[in-house]
Amino acid sequence: MRHIVLYTRPGCHLCEEVEGWLIEAGLSWQPVDITADAALFERYRYRIPVIGVDGREMLCAPFTRADVRRVLGE
Repeated sequence: MRHIVLYTRPGCHLCEEVEGWLIEAGLSWQPVDITADAALFERYRYRIPVIGVDGREMLCAPFTRADVRRVLGE
């Protein structure tokens, strides 16, 4: 089973949209709030949402629902 991480922050409408896509696809993921970690915030603040799979960064904004399906193999 793959470990999917969604890097996000509170109030990010793009992040909320991607969460909806993940829910629709029936996938489970771990949300990570980048504002809780200074290093993550510095790394991702201009790139969220970001999807990581098994420790590898797979998608960063902007991306589409089709990109999510392609990368996560819905």
